[in-house]
Amino acid sequence: MDNQYVSLNASGEVVNIYKEEGDYVKEGDTILKMSSGLNGKQFDILSAKKVEFEKQINAIDIFIKSLENNTNYLSNSEYEQEYYNKLKYYFSVINSNNSQTNFLIHEKNISENKLDILDKEVIKLESELKNLEEKMNTDNTAIDNKKNEIISKKIEMDNLKNIIRQYEVQISSNTQNMQLKSQLISEASSKKTTLTNQLMDLEEQLKLFSVQDLLYEVKADNDGILHYIIPVKKGLSFQNGQSIAEISKNDSKDYIAEVFVSPYDINKINKGDSVNIVLNGVNVQKYGTLKGKVMSISQGTTIIENQNESNVFYKCIVILDDKYLTSNDNDRIDIIKSQSIEARIVYDKETYAEWFLKFLNLKQ
Repeated sequence: MDNQYVSLNASGEVVNIYKEEGDYVKEGDTILKMSSGLNGKQFDILSAKKVEFEKQINAIDIFIKSLENNTNYLSNSEYEQEYYNKLKYYFSVINSNNSQTNFLIHEKNISENKLDILDKEVIKLESELKNLEEKMNTDNTAIDNKKNEIISKKIEMDNLKNIIRQYEVQISSNTQNMQLKSQLISEASSKKTTLTNQLMDLEEQLKLFSVQDLLYEVKADNDGILHYIIPVKKGLSFQNGQSIAEISKNDSKDYIAEVFVSPYDINKINKGDSVNIVLNGVNVQKYGTLKGKVMSISQGTTIIENQNESNVFYKCIVILDDKYLTSNDNDRIDIIKSQSIEARIVYDKETYAEWFLKFLNLKQ
């Protein structure tokens, strides 16, 4: 059989599998998508960093909204925890400032009440002084005492007015709450801008990695049936130049069987050897066996894990002559894909090796 091997032109890790074992492929079809180990790790790191930046930006948005509405919308966990604690500090400060402001207002009210009382007392004293001065026989000492009392009250009133003005200045200048809020919003907005710029840079790098990943697409070089020489799974790494599959140029309608042979028996097998295929669950005496030939033998071994046991095999691809079995009374059984089989490969023209393989797949 004329087969074309599929080899890698760069080392890498399997990211996606587009074509499965036994699929018919056309020239140019993408079989696998590979990513170099270094690029793959960098891509994962950058992707994780992108998510981190997005969560931080979201936490900042919630923080600013909380400040504007004086309501804590944040949770005390993950990326919101930092801003949750900042908001907690902010609320403690404004509560303290509010308490101080309320105290100043209270003291100012007390002073204003005292001033009002003194004002009334002065009015009364001035009235009394006027009466004393109008009396012809009033003692000058009494007049002087009344004047001194009025002066004393006015001095006390002036002191209270100064105290009230100080309270008013303190109350009107007590803008710490607004200043702190503005400061926190400004700092958060600045950090958001920095993170947003970093996020944009990351997204550009991720786009670049996505473009570079196109270089690691493994494509079919010809039409035919795809056979993986070694098991291929997502996450597995392969070396530059390593052959991982072959494409058979046989008719796509042919049926093939994967047969795994032990290292002990592989030297007895050759391409072109006849194979008798027994379908499990089918009466061999009534229906007989399918006929086929060994089409290819893998260069390397395959490890098959079964429960807690691992076994090493060589994989042979067998092409079948027929797609069904017929009994002596013309009863027909069609073979189906992924059917479990037993393969008997004939060698030395007279004898055959027999294997019962639990994980054999019959494929088209």
